Amino acid sequence: MDSVDERFLVTEPDLPGSVIEGSSITELLRPSVRITEEFLQGAVDRGDWCHVYKDGDEIASYGWYSKAAVPLDDYFSVTYSREYTYMYRGYTATDYRGRKLHAFGMGAALRHAVSRGDLGLISYVEGNNFASLRSCKRLGYIVFGCCWVFRIFSINFSFRSPGCRNFDFKVEPGYQN
Repeated sequence: MDSVDERFLVTEPDLPGSVIEGSSITELLRPSVRITEEFLQGAVDRGDWCHVYKDGDEIASYGWYSKAAVPLDDYFSVTYSREYTYMYRGYTATDYRGRKLHAFGMGAALRHAVSRGDLGLISYVEGNNFASLRSCKRLGYIVFGCCWVFRIFSINFSFRSPGCRNFDFKVEPGYQN
């Protein structure tokens, strides 16, 4: 919390934002913004929640949050200290980009997670995802380590830098739910 840019904690953008969880998550089913039935079922099964900004019925931006292991892809899962909420799969629709909705959404989600007793948010951002890296930096995220994943002839490997141990952060081979 000490490193967070306060404007993203105390200010809201010009769109209404809300936390959606439980069975209400199914209202977010929209292939046009990369939300599928399969994804929603996994999120519901894990007990994940979403912070979303809407413009009427249209989804402008969202971010997903979890307290469980989350699949990174078909081969790896992310695990971490349960003292934190894991932020993943942030998205802003093309027409709404440039309005800092990703950072505002993470700020609102951070307030929500801390109100539930968590120490803060933790995330995995791929090194070539420059837009997300900029948004995380804008909010005040601190880089604590790196993870490397490899898949060679259907054998999966993962490694992490020493800083990840402080947060029990790992990218592990295999799907874990």
